[in-house]
Amino acid sequence: MGKHTKEPWDCNSKGQIHSGDFHDSDGATIICRTNNPKDAYRIKACVNACEGIPIEMLEGLPLGFMEH
Repeated sequence: MGKHTKEPWDCNSKGQIHSGDFHDSDGATIICRTNNPKDAYRIKACVNACEGIPIEMLEGLPLGFMEH
């Protein structure tokens, strides 16, 4: 698996998530676009909170692990 875009990620009120490599007309680096800006804010928060945690470890966590 290749490397993902380095954190921190950010987002805007249009539902665009951005960081370092590709730029839109405003100069922001667009990683992806969502249909719902609230989804973009949640994705941004999750990615930034998981910075430094290997993907294999994240994928191994059971759903609802925070409830335990």
